[in-house]
Amino acid sequence: MKVINNKYFIFFLIIITIFYLLYSNLIYDYFVPQDKTKYLGLFRDWIITLNDTYCEIQTINYDCRPFQYGPILLYLPFPNFLKNFYYLIVPNLSIILFVISIFFIFAKYFSKNKFLIFCIIFSPTSLLALERGNLDLHLFLIAFLISYNKFFYINLFLISFSFLLKYYPITFFINLFTEKKKSKKFILILFILSLFSSILFIFYHYKIFLDLLYNLDNSKAGYHLIYSIKSIAKVLIYLFSLNYIILLLITYIFFIFTIYKLIKFIYKTNLDKIVSIYSFEEKLFLIGANTSLFAYLIFSNVYYREVFLILCIPFILKLKERLQLLKIFRIIIYLIIFRYLFLHIHNYTLLTENHFHIDGVRIFNKSFILTLFIKSLLDYFFMAFISSLLFFQNKKIINFYLNLKKKI
Repeated sequence: MKVINNKYFIFFLIIITIFYLLYSNLIYDYFVPQDKTKYLGLFRDWIITLNDTYCEIQTINYDCRPFQYGPILLYLPFPNFLKNFYYLIVPNLSIILFVISIFFIFAKYFSKNKFLIFCIIFSPTSLLALERGNLDLHLFLIAFLISYNKFFYINLFLISFSFLLKYYPITFFINLFTEKKKSKKFILILFILSLFSSILFIFYHYKIFLDLLYNLDNSKAGYHLIYSIKSIAKVLIYLFSLNYIILLLITYIFFIFTIYKLIKFIYKTNLDKIVSIYSFEEKLFLIGANTSLFAYLIFSNVYYREVFLILCIPFILKLKERLQLLKIFRIIIYLIIFRYLFLHIHNYTLLTENHFHIDGVRIFNKSFILTLFIKSLLDYFFMAFISSLLFFQNKKIINFYLNLKKKI
């Protein structure tokens, strides 16, 4: 039992298992669909990112496809003699760093939540990010560093870098306001300067930004591997051929209504007085929830972007332990575990024959549509709950600066 409970033993067991799944190709049989469109094998997204970057920084780059990333990537050191390091070492190292970060994030809650941690690491969404070596995995590691690090200027650099790498981490900027040692007025000024200078940098590379906008449709998830509020409308339009815009409008309205009801419930329990922004768990929640919510509401994401939801869980565990009489957090943890387990059921319908064609029309198997709909509902209500907690964190930051403006 001591061996089983030993963190180092479990850590190495997880690492060995992940690498075995990857390099034996068993991961494609049980966990993630194999992408054979470019026949690149493991770490497809990372290889494409490097190929595009190396192509773009060449003196003659007429044959490059439109650049799909932020302009800051072109300023990183990519000399040819480091190619083997970037192509071979970095994606494998990222896997190890990901598992290390999970153990850091859940350090306080490890003994009572081993099964949950296993569910998180070996979920199809996490394994897809690892198998593809997607930049979202690297941004997850940066988000963890921003929450863990106590040096303000390093965080300022990491946040600006993240925004200039993939744009959607504009949500990372809000974590600047969790700094205690600097004056709030000083932080506000630096936030405005940093965001403004980043936007100027993007404007200077406007062609790269326009290329990304013109090619957004290529990166959207359809019915497969989707993580978005739009997935419910997609399922309903497939089943009943209803108007997509009206379905989306109803979906968003009901989402806001659900959040409103949850916020009222939290006010009744006085939980809003406990929610803060300064502990490690609260910083993780702030950056993870803002990023997840922004992506969930705006984009049709491939579901490896769910990796940011992991950052929300330690704060929920903290509230569960602190407020043992309030059963809702125990229920939410059970919901999280059930959701991670259900992802494997949904994943099974993804890996098997999930559709066929009749007269050129794509027909989905009922099992795939059913599991996609259940997953979409689980995502929907979990995101609504996270949004209700996030409301109080963001409200504290906004209220403080509104009061600061009155004093000035």
